[in-house]
Amino acid sequence: MAAKEPTLADLNVQIETLKSDIANLTTLMGDLGTRKAMDARDAAVQKANELRTEGERYAAEAGRMASDGAEAALDAVRKQPATAVGLAVAIGFLVGLVTSRR
Repeated sequence: MAAKEPTLADLNVQIETLKSDIANLTTLMGDLGTRKAMDARDAAVQKANELRTEGERYAAEAGRMASDGAEAALDAVRKQPATAVGLAVAIGFLVGLVTSRR
């Protein structure tokens, strides 16, 4: 038996099927792009949160270290006030000497 020649109606059906398939593929590609963009945004937000948390931790640690340093300096002044005054006078003298020369 010989193969049947496609009719115009058969071609129209195939064209409509192709159009539908292309529309579905376009929608799927758009959805994929949207999902990828959302995933990238979520990853960026997560990384920003991690960096903020780490920054806060470092800031708190720096604050503790500064407080410890200030406390150590105050203890040194309390234990040896004459030495502290002598150092302050010497530093003041040196700063005055450097700034007065022009």
